[in-house]
Amino acid sequence: MNFLRFIRATLIVYVVYEVFGYYVHNELLCDCYAEISDLFRKDNKEILKYAYIADFIFTLVFVFIYSAFVKKHTIATGIMYGSLVGLALTCGMVNQYIVYPITKHLLVLWILFTMFQMTLCGLSLGVIYRPRKGFRKIKLRKSKEPAPVSEPAAEEHIELTDEGNVQNENFPKTDNREEIK
Repeated sequence: MNFLRFIRATLIVYVVYEVFGYYVHNELLCDCYAEISDLFRKDNKEILKYAYIADFIFTLVFVFIYSAFVKKHTIATGIMYGSLVGLALTCGMVNQYIVYPITKHLLVLWILFTMFQMTLCGLSLGVIYRPRKGFRKIKLRKSKEPAPVSEPAAEEHIELTDEGNVQNENFPKTDNREEIK
């Protein structure tokens, strides 16, 4: 596993995950959250740093599973991987709907946004881990015998004429200046 690519993928996916999550939860779903505000902690702002730490650990695991266990790294497999992880996460959301008195509308929005968010994260992974075109590793093989030495090429006779034209003995001597005018 390429460690620098893993770190780069983790950081990029973490930024995508957090930016999308921030926009969804603080802009799009704030009206839905206002309906169930009595369910939330009162000291939510103080412990928000633990959510960022948990999201980073989730991102580490998300990227590690893709980089270590997915054999074919393409954009399509990245999208499929993100969609499958999103589908798995929706099971937990349905359980939250069963346990807590949240609205069906909020549950459906959570599911849709999570599927889109994880597909976007999978797309990011697919782009980062896709094979590079035109890039091949060069394998050097050690040979017991030295490489053959080729003979030098035959020398050509080149001369400069009085008019300043270069003449080669392999080509006919012509004066094309009159044809050009």
